[in-house]
Amino acid sequence: MRRGRRGRRKPVYEAIPDSEKTARYRAFWQRAETDRPLIGTTIATMPSVRAIRGEGMVRPEDMDVHECIKELEEEWEQWRDCGGDAIWSASPVWAFPWQAAMIGCPIMRDGENVWQGHVPGDWNEMERLRFDPANPWFRRLVELTTALKEHAAGHYPVGSGLLGATPSDLMMIFRGQERLAVDLYDSPEMVAKLAERSIQFCVDLMAQLLPLADRYLGGYTGTIRYFWAPEAMLETGEDLAFMMSPAAHRRFVVPIHRAFCRHYPCNILHLHSAQLHTVPNLLDVPEIRAIEITPDYGEDLLPYLGLMGQILERKPLIVHGIMTVPEMRAMLRVLPARGLALFCRCDRPEDARGVLTALA
Repeated sequence: MRRGRRGRRKPVYEAIPDSEKTARYRAFWQRAETDRPLIGTTIATMPSVRAIRGEGMVRPEDMDVHECIKELEEEWEQWRDCGGDAIWSASPVWAFPWQAAMIGCPIMRDGENVWQGHVPGDWNEMERLRFDPANPWFRRLVELTTALKEHAAGHYPVGSGLLGATPSDLMMIFRGQERLAVDLYDSPEMVAKLAERSIQFCVDLMAQLLPLADRYLGGYTGTIRYFWAPEAMLETGEDLAFMMSPAAHRRFVVPIHRAFCRHYPCNILHLHSAQLHTVPNLLDVPEIRAIEITPDYGEDLLPYLGLMGQILERKPLIVHGIMTVPEMRAMLRVLPARGLALFCRCDRPEDARGVLTALA
């Protein structure tokens, strides 16, 4: 983000070439001293279902390669110059439940809504949690990503296509939320085995998927965060932790993070503002490289400034979500710039430019 030329009454946002942004990202990952944090904007709306043909049950062949490319090309034209420090990246239908589809869950479409059905997984069915590179859903994701790269031809980066590979989410998909909550108490040994299978599935999946991502400006870009890293980057999470006490989280989830995150030098752990009770445990996990916090809808993050400061003492922090300019200004005043990124989600490109101008 640059300030406008002298003589203007109000600072005006000017676009920054991607090639000038990477130095700030390197400083972010190293938690190096800097004059300001990363400040960017991303798209608030979820991806449309334009690339999915038909209604009802969705099959791999219903994913339209040409429509996917067309939609992302339009998005790039609209958003490429209004991201501030964010680096726009093309990823095929990033919010699609790819992992659920790969383990056999039915995927349904009704109008603009796409969701995964649940196929109950009993303990004797854990063999389903084995990644198969011949899986039709995985092959379609590869086709979409490859076609995107060929079309982009280096004009813009292409990500790996997944919002995140999350072993704990895979456990919840396999068992179902309510059953898994009971399993924590009734079958802790089986939960541990399920965690091992889920970790291996995600590791094997990403071993195939990450090499498909474009190398861009000497590093890699992400999906929803429009982030950049000098080494292989992956986002994971722990959405099931909302139903856990800190003690249960230490017992069941922390070992998952230790085993999974060690494979990826620039991993990001995604948290919602409703599950920040796990942060003290996470700060003691050296395998977690950076933490990202997304405010739940309507949530004011300012009461968490103290907690954010504690994170920044130990790890880089990304705050990404729908925020107001006054909220972001307060974070800029209170939080250190070292290792901090503030990315605001906006509905329209003109809104993004307005946010960046107000913060310039």
